[in-house]
Amino acid sequence: MIVILEGNDRAGKTTIANTLVKEDGFRYIHFGPPATNNFGKEFHLALVNELMTEIDAEHPRDLVFDRAHLGELVYGPLDRGETRMTGAQMEQIERLLHNVGTILVWVDTLPAVCHERSLGTTDEAPYSRFEQIHNAYEYAFERSSLMKIRLTDVEAIRTITKWFRV
Repeated sequence: MIVILEGNDRAGKTTIANTLVKEDGFRYIHFGPPATNNFGKEFHLALVNELMTEIDAEHPRDLVFDRAHLGELVYGPLDRGETRMTGAQMEQIERLLHNVGTILVWVDTLPAVCHERSLGTTDEAPYSRFEQIHNAYEYAFERSSLMKIRLTDVEAIRTITKWFRV
């Protein structure tokens, strides 16, 4: 099973991923915020190559990705004024992910909660930033063609992953 966790900074993605790793044996892959990853202008090709390296259809394993392609669609325009992916490239990535049964989970934590969690950390930002990211994720999430779940609760995610394994 492959799960992609997307969502605002400080939404709880890494906490959920760590729970899936520790309690359910998932392998953890962290792409990080698109503004900080080193994929450069060839983001689409680098992401496809990275996904192909991690996803082996012949020998499937449980993987949890802490961000993937939607993060670029959200953070790219906010941080750089543009995304490094075209619509066709997004569709290609989604087909690849769909073919291996990926579940896209939007960890939809309220912007106010994310902002509060950021206070005093290295990624502290104004509330408006968390609200912008939230709104952009809502737009990107609705347009994804993957099997989608919108959650905030760690136990709900663990229940869902067990349900899909049956």
